[in-house]
Amino acid sequence: MGRQQARGEFIQYLDSDDLLLPGKFRRQVMGLRDEPRAGISYGLTLERDTQTGGERATHGIDRPRDALLPSLWAERIWHTSSPLYRRSVTDAIGPWKPRRILEDWDYDLRAGLLGVPLHYVAEPVAVVRMHGQDHAGLAWQHDPRALADRVQAYLDVAALAREAQVSQRTPELLRLGRTLFWMAREAGALGLEVEARALFDAACRTLGDNPAASRGLRAYAAAARLLGWCRAGAWSRKFDRFRKR
Repeated sequence: MGRQQARGEFIQYLDSDDLLLPGKFRRQVMGLRDEPRAGISYGLTLERDTQTGGERATHGIDRPRDALLPSLWAERIWHTSSPLYRRSVTDAIGPWKPRRILEDWDYDLRAGLLGVPLHYVAEPVAVVRMHGQDHAGLAWQHDPRALADRVQAYLDVAALAREAQVSQRTPELLRLGRTLFWMAREAGALGLEVEARALFDAACRTLGDNPAASRGLRAYAAAARLLGWCRAGAWSRKFDRFRKR
């Protein structure tokens, strides 16, 4: 609703606990006006640990990119506070999906599919404050509703990739497929049989017949048929923890 009420040439989204730094709008507005083809300007964003005061560049955002894709198929590439959008771009993307987490990933993927060029600011433009396990992005670890949102977000990303006919040899898509497989095992371990099956099916479709990337899928499918999706997930989690010792 806020986007529809806005009348300005540019749109800034902001999570409640993030900080916009002085000069952000001046640098990004200037960049977008100097580069009329660019539809989104983003900049160096710092993640601040509120307990230690330490800061680091987040999401690998200390380097410029020309486009959102293919990097965005694998993972988010910025925090919500980093980009400044042209109003025309937000109109083309459309509304945000009603989720508690990862709704910005879906939003920017739709911008990527539109082929929106990027402008980059090499100086800090925003700060994201991290409060340990209380961060909203980690809510899925203890909140079933947030976990359901996270599962659906990943399934939606996989569906967008199929609709866009992204090559199964694309490295970023292979990373997505392996993440879907990991999430399927975790969902099973948490007792979410329906979600585990859906994530596993999405992983298989995403990875295709690539023998290197699809390793373990057939064995896990056999284990799930024998033990059930939940017990297979629980055993897989135990095995993963044992390997990390």
